[in-house]
Amino acid sequence: TIPLYWQIDSLKKNYSCSVCGTPPCNCTAEVFIKKNELIRKVYKDARVHFVLVCAGNSCPPIIDEAYLPVKLEDQLNEQTKKSMNNPDFIQENGENVAVSEIFKWYKEDFATNWRGTKDLAGFLGRYSSSLGLSKVQTADLKQGKIKISYTDYNWNLNKK
Repeated sequence: TIPLYWQIDSLKKNYSCSVCGTPPCNCTAEVFIKKNELIRKVYKDARVHFVLVCAGNSCPPIIDEAYLPVKLEDQLNEQTKKSMNNPDFIQENGENVAVSEIFKWYKEDFATNWRGTKDLAGFLGRYSSSLGLSKVQTADLKQGKIKISYTDYNWNLNKK
């Protein structure tokens, strides 16, 4: 489970930045990378990839509120569902599901038996209604009958 808070300030102070060279690091990218590594390693919840975003066009949608301890579980679920329903992030045509390269880069996070999922198809299957898949398509996805491919990542800044 995700903790009630993430101590980003202490994370920022304790890492020596490979870009600027000294702590405290003021490089946004370096802090993002370290937060990502720490949170993924400690909490092992694949949904973090839908809330730790870099604001690129291929990133999951950005939330317009703060993540709060009392509703973090709901916010993680909501952001995951929004991402699964976002054609810039995932495209489905019945025979193929083209997903963001995030799923490729962090494939192991989606195959760590998070809530019973053992692979990417299982993770996507948990959110099949958000993807717009029928029960038959969901079964086909989990059985490997629907091909999963990866879209090229667009790093251009999201202007929304």
